[in-house]
Amino acid sequence: MSSGNPLFLRDEDLDEAILMIERAQRLVAADVADPLAGHGLGATHDLVLRLVARRPGVTMAELRRQIAASKQTLSRVLAELEARGLVVLEQRAEDRRQRPARVTEAGETTLAELDQQRRRRLRRAFRAAGPEAVGGFRRVLAVLLDPEPAGRSAGRALAG
Repeated sequence: MSSGNPLFLRDEDLDEAILMIERAQRLVAADVADPLAGHGLGATHDLVLRLVARRPGVTMAELRRQIAASKQTLSRVLAELEARGLVVLEQRAEDRRQRPARVTEAGETTLAELDQQRRRRLRRAFRAAGPEAVGGFRRVLAVLLDPEPAGRSAGRALAG
């Protein structure tokens, strides 16, 4: 049995994968850059809006853990989204410091427009790669997004 790295773990292959991930992310982001700008939004607004839509009632503390943003940045982004009528921040009677966020109807409409743009590129790529490759891609991303070592909670990364 060989003690060397398998071929896909060679530094040059890993470096190429890093570049591919970064370039692909830029292309997907570019697909929605103009529509976002048209709404006066940026990439962080987009991410927060999508996370709130996936988890209605999510709190600022939970969002901070998911996007690794400072409290000040997240507060500013949420305030801007609320001012534009895209999210509503509620207060819990039992703890007024917690302000669960929910996407409004206008926020859902904005997300639908943005997601339509994003899905075009992904649908084309997924169709070309095939279901087995897409499954492998999702498994790799789940492990990359997993904060725990060795991918112990990889399934939670996509669900969260």
